[in-house]
Amino acid sequence: MRVRYRRLAVAFLIVYLVLSGYAGYKLFQNLFKNDNVHKSSFMWSGSNMIISGQVPSKQKVWDFSLDESSNQDSPDTESVVRFTVEIWGKAAIGLYLWQHIFEADLVEKMSGVWNYGVKQIKDIQFRYRSGPGVIPEKVPKDVQNLVLVLNGREQSKIDFARTWLDYLPNFGQLKNIAMVLLGNESCDNDWIKPYLATNGGRVQFVFIVYDSPDVDDYNFYQWPLGVATWWPAETPESQADYIHALLQSDYTLCPVGVNSECYRIYEAMSYGSIPVIEDQPAAGHCSTTPYRLLKQHHAPVLFIKHWSELRQVLLDSKTSSDIISKRQDVLEWYVYFRRKMKDRFVDVIRKRFFGL
Repeated sequence: MRVRYRRLAVAFLIVYLVLSGYAGYKLFQNLFKNDNVHKSSFMWSGSNMIISGQVPSKQKVWDFSLDESSNQDSPDTESVVRFTVEIWGKAAIGLYLWQHIFEADLVEKMSGVWNYGVKQIKDIQFRYRSGPGVIPEKVPKDVQNLVLVLNGREQSKIDFARTWLDYLPNFGQLKNIAMVLLGNESCDNDWIKPYLATNGGRVQFVFIVYDSPDVDDYNFYQWPLGVATWWPAETPESQADYIHALLQSDYTLCPVGVNSECYRIYEAMSYGSIPVIEDQPAAGHCSTTPYRLLKQHHAPVLFIKHWSELRQVLLDSKTSSDIISKRQDVLEWYVYFRRKMKDRFVDVIRKRFFGL
């Protein structure tokens, strides 16, 4: 009897693996055959493969029109550059902004001491600088429009951020200042408020990561955590294992940690694995309704209040064709989401910096 159960278990496992492999094969086969995704290409960036190309033409739950000043997408480049904005990346989330949201190239100089990139979007030329060589004494002194990317997760990072903010008066031509801030995971971000222009400081507004209750679309704008772009202990083997696991997984479980939002959500979507997200607020002072951006943009993820619901979630996806469709929705939505974040970022810069 025991042998029979073991054989049944082995047979069930083999069937499941075959169906999962078939579902993955069909998913990526459909990406290249489906008329709704044109000229798509796979692009490696950090430890993630993302889809680049034209926005899918099929209307889903989400709306591909712009939220801000226009109802139609504008090309990234125009013939005339009217403004220049420097972005100085002193936190790893700057790479998510530059390489994943802007889909821009980055050139390594002096063996990584400096990293530099240029990207024109609409009438703005963005210049990105990062690396250990980017220090207050070595950046362009004639900067006029600046976005600082800083880390405020813990006290040592806050102290480092303050050295940059306190140095800003030394840039005599500086007119406009904004920040992209990796906030504290408990949303304890009061340290930045004295630097805001509304409180007599120089910083006009902040794009902040994690669902802060301070988000008001004036002083603070919500920004996604995104994918992990820097892991010092990562090896090519561990990276390949992780990518393989995501590609072979129909679902990726995303439990609440110190904060509700985690890199795994966005990494799963990069590979078309459906995030199953524990929809619970984290401890601390963050918003009691987490995942603000995912919900606002109707992300095709699965929210559950308790892990006891997981069994029913899996039972609801009975056929491989259902899973293929859902995984393709995740891939298409993530393309849409990154472009919406780019449009949002650029429109806020144009409005708040240049009055457009």
